[in-house]
Amino acid sequence: MAAGTAGVGFFELAMMLAETPEAYGRAMRWVHLPLWVVVVSLVLFIRHYLRAGRLWLAWTVCVMRTLSLILNFVFTPNLHYREIVSLDHLRFLGETIAVAKGVPNPWMLSCSAIIISWN
Repeated sequence: MAAGTAGVGFFELAMMLAETPEAYGRAMRWVHLPLWVVVVSLVLFIRHYLRAGRLWLAWTVCVMRTLSLILNFVFTPNLHYREIVSLDHLRFLGETIAVAKGVPNPWMLSCSAIIISWN
């Protein structure tokens, strides 16, 4: 989990310092791999050391995270955006960071609608 968290930090920094939309999209695509490591290791930790949770729920979380990882590498540039049009460079805590502007992926919008309808 620690290695996955370090990987997330590395790719988040790469996104913040990206100069082009392509570099931002690549970093955003690859951040899903260490996120997968973090989620799966957290589920395994809870099941193994805490002996808590339902087995079917643990499997569901791992399978859904794996499915989102696969879809992330199928869609270009990543699962979140259909296209990254440009980057806005903002000042934040004395540094300049990049924020993507683009066309959202309809898959993400439909997933958000499902989650909102459950609440």
